[in-house]
Amino acid sequence: MDKYSWVDIGSSFLANEITAAFLYAQLERADELTKRRVELWNIYCERLEPLERQGKLARPAPVPGCEHNGHIFWIHLNDTEARDSLAASLKARGIGTAFHYVPLHGAPMGSRFSAKKLPMAEEYANRLLRLPLFHELTPEEIAHVTDAIIWNLNG
Repeated sequence: MDKYSWVDIGSSFLANEITAAFLYAQLERADELTKRRVELWNIYCERLEPLERQGKLARPAPVPGCEHNGHIFWIHLNDTEARDSLAASLKARGIGTAFHYVPLHGAPMGSRFSAKKLPMAEEYANRLLRLPLFHELTPEEIAHVTDAIIWNLNG
């Protein structure tokens, strides 16, 4: 079972004392770290915009009038095969990605409460690819990631 699946009533709190100490240090620098993550998020967004115009992927679109914290940067590919191919290509170049979204109805607790399937949620989950984003990432590293994506999707 992955850590993103809903398995029972309540929440999963995975932090032990050491993890909590790291979190506390980050909370003390929250404004600085958030500003940095948003800057990096914006670089991804700008560099991948041409691929979205070409219809090769979709980028996240913040809600107008709302601020975001640059928590993650994801892209949606046109289908599962394109997502899997890109993930494999990036992995071969030493670039880690993830696809952590699990639709609630597919989780053990969700299927216990309802037999209803949500095909659009499944489709989006199967096309989502999360790119590396952390405050110590550099613009040059984002250029490396985005150049690899551009190369892969442009053939």
